[in-house]
Amino acid sequence: MPRDKCPGSMGGNIKAETAKCSVCGLETEIFSDETWIRCPACGARVERRAGNIAGASCYDWCRSARECMGAQAYEKYMAQRRKNDESKKKDNQG
Repeated sequence: MPRDKCPGSMGGNIKAETAKCSVCGLETEIFSDETWIRCPACGARVERRAGNIAGASCYDWCRSARECMGAQAYEKYMAQRRKNDESKKKDNQG
């Protein structure tokens, strides 16, 4: 059952990280509860990464995602992520 409040945003669990803008190269600050921000220098979309996943959501990095968002929503998201990854691999192969 989905929770009322994200455990990643409770009690000071939010952490600042840096993400490099792919357009202008500026190192920007992005918080752990954000999936993307606008670059303050050029306005481009700067996406948070989890491993090598650009635009990662809490589903990709949070230990509590399945419990927090519900198993059905989690499985649906992960199935779509796998499908997208497979599509990208095919595009890169030929």
